Amino acid sequence: MAQITQRVLSEEVLDKTMQLFWEKGFFNTSIEEILEVTGFNRAAIYNHFGDKKGLFIAMLQRYRAQITPKLTLPLTNQSRGLDAVKAFFMQFIQLHKSNSLLHGCFLISTASDFPSHSQEVTVLIQDFIDYLHQLFKNIFDHMKSNKELSLAVNSKTLADYMVGNVFGLLTLCRTEASKGVVENQTQAILNFLATLSTKNKCLNTKRVSLTTKRS
Repeated sequence: MAQITQRVLSEEVLDKTMQLFWEKGFFNTSIEEILEVTGFNRAAIYNHFGDKKGLFIAMLQRYRAQITPKLTLPLTNQSRGLDAVKAFFMQFIQLHKSNSLLHGCFLISTASDFPSHSQEVTVLIQDFIDYLHQLFKNIFDHMKSNKELSLAVNSKTLADYMVGNVFGLLTLCRTEASKGVVENQTQAILNFLATLSTKNKCLNTKRVSLTTKRS
């Protein structure tokens, strides 16, 4: 049993399991695939995670704890204002170019097909949405207090709009959308935000027409 425990808790094995679920989702991942890819002992899954669903939720929690903070790091520096939002969105263009976003966001892809089957997953997804919303809202509130954003802007509403855009953008990445689609979507978001700035700046980035030819 000690060997099984060590195998289950191996960082390498846990990463492989998370990647498998991230790529294929809960319903398209079989127990047999988990055993083949990770070398899990079937007894270990049931002893330590209860069942496939328990393992899946554990991998979602792992993603939330390890990957989400890295992706949202730019948004934690609210003093940078719109530049922080720009840095957050621009990273997706670079990640898409390097094929690092072929599977989008594990939490966002899960949100589209699993929450109705599990209250635990629903709670995880809502926590992620609330977390992302608060990061955006903190930036917009900070900007308004420094008169960098029009006082007519509702920070909560704008934060909700940004969360929706994040979900849309990362869903596009999961569909293997072309470079042009991802870049145009990202730039449109940044151009819109620039119009709300009292400094009326373009976030130091070239504006792109929405009619730009897709690559």
